[in-house]
Amino acid sequence: MRPNKSLRRQRGVTMLVALIMLLLTTLLVVSSFNMGTSSVQAVSNMQTRGESLNAAHETIEEVISRKGFMDAPNAVFGAGCNGNPNAKCIDVNSDGVADVRVSLAPSPACQQVRPLQNQELNLNDRNESGCASQNPQEAFGQGGATSASECSATVWQIRANAEDTVTATRTSVTQGVAVVIPKNQAETACP
Repeated sequence: MRPNKSLRRQRGVTMLVALIMLLLTTLLVVSSFNMGTSSVQAVSNMQTRGESLNAAHETIEEVISRKGFMDAPNAVFGAGCNGNPNAKCIDVNSDGVADVRVSLAPSPACQQVRPLQNQELNLNDRNESGCASQNPQEAFGQGGATSASECSATVWQIRANAEDTVTATRTSVTQGVAVVIPKNQAETACP
């Protein structure tokens, strides 16, 4: 009888060891799953932030290329997005639904204005060639090269705030841009 009792004890210990091993394996699988899920969430967050950042940069580039932002800094996009004339809706994944909303807040603002001298003009640049004084002798004759031109150098600050419509991820990009504009426009736009 004695061998039976020993055999029963061994079966009990074997079962206990097997349960402990099963528990450890389960914990290992659960922790691996959680780490994998966390990694996927981190990558997803980075992708969403990158999309928002790209949308903000794209919007700023569009604003700068229009140059009309100086005339109507409070209504850069006309109809805009959701009734806001200084906002743009961007469909990142081409599914027909706006994924990122970018707003210009505050509105583009002139930060600095300085009258340009005739000698500072690049007459090969079509934007600056019309800035020279209309009288060529006055502009480049006796002392004319140092006289004031018809344009001013301005520096504008443009800030784009992008928000993902699903995750509410927010990103802001601020950029300055130097623009040569006629004096009368500079007097109106840059008080």
